Amino acid sequence: LYDFESSSLTIKTLNPLFCYWDKLFTDTQLKEIIEYCECFDKTEAKIAGQGLNRDIRKTNISWIEKTDFSTNFIDPIHTTISKLNNTFYNFELTKYEQLQYTCYDKLNSKYDFHMDCGFNVENTMTRKLSCVMLLNDPSEYEGGDFQTMMSREINTAPKEKGFVMAFPSWTLHRVTPVTSGVRRTLVVWVCGPSFV
Repeated sequence: LYDFESSSLTIKTLNPLFCYWDKLFTDTQLKEIIEYCECFDKTEAKIAGQGLNRDIRKTNISWIEKTDFSTNFIDPIHTTISKLNNTFYNFELTKYEQLQYTCYDKLNSKYDFHMDCGFNVENTMTRKLSCVMLLNDPSEYEGGDFQTMMSREINTAPKEKGFVMAFPSWTLHRVTPVTSGVRRTLVVWVCGPSFV
């Protein structure tokens, strides 16, 4: 398994709800993760309850199955998310959704402001925590900023290869249009019983 114990836990004060884990994987490991994820067929991403709407969301995605190889990076990601939750949120979390590989790989690929909250894909539990891992170097694309909005104030996250960013799923957030290159990420949502 990949070693993640040497990673540094850091809170980023974009707003009180946003934090990240730095340097979870080495550059070589991130390259291996990308190569593995690229083996899966991609489909154009849809919006729950709306279907395709390229005015709001224009990305390609694939779903990463848990295999002997993917366990090497899925388990450390899950462990890191658990540590972030225990440190900053203390949500009651009971289920990780399947990892999503997201590629902003066409001109002006984007995902406008939205929230991830609501029920999970099986409609049995509430999405509580959203996590995004940036897989490739920001020099490989232009645009593609991850931004949150709180009280009408827009905050932009640092673009750092390998960051695992976590935020409550009710946070309003977006990815600005990618104007060149390809932005690659892994996304996972963690669910639990309703807050009320």
